[in-house]
Amino acid sequence: MANTNVEELVNNLMNNHEVIRASLGILDRMLNSGKLNTHDVGKLLDFYEQFVDGCHHVKEEEILFPAINMGLYPFENSPVSIMVMDHGIFRYLT
Repeated sequence: MANTNVEELVNNLMNNHEVIRASLGILDRMLNSGKLNTHDVGKLLDFYEQFVDGCHHVKEEEILFPAINMGLYPFENSPVSIMVMDHGIFRYLT
């Protein structure tokens, strides 16, 4: 595994979470507006597919989660296994 600055990675992931949280607020407002624009929903789904799953989840699954498992927990029934399961649910829903 390449050298990774853990602090920078964690800060980057936390910033990603803020962007993702903001996008969920946008989705909530869209769904509650009574005027759902399918083009806008499609753009938001593209964002979830490309950024959230294609970038953010990859950083977690390929770098962060293996590091956590090696240092702290076995995978089975660990916090990481729950997060991996959450990612799978996200992929199913999107």
